[in-house]
Amino acid sequence: MFWDSFYAICKNSGTSPNAVCKEIGLSNAAATGWKNGTLPKADVLCKIADYLHVSVDSLLGRDTSNDTEIPNADRDTM
Repeated sequence: MFWDSFYAICKNSGTSPNAVCKEIGLSNAAATGWKNGTLPKADVLCKIADYLHVSVDSLLGRDTSNDTEIPNADRDTM
């Protein structure tokens, strides 16, 4: 799931997974591992998300289109 989302986001951004890895200081082997089903560590996910200007949730394939914001009044009671 990560790979599919990552690949699609890269494509929509006009870049490639290997180019993203290079830009954030990782080897092409990292992208190959992800393609084969491994997941990046949390700090790497954050670097990728920052680089591509997306959320970590979108990289993980989570649909955030239905998320709703908690009103300020409810935040005070949490």
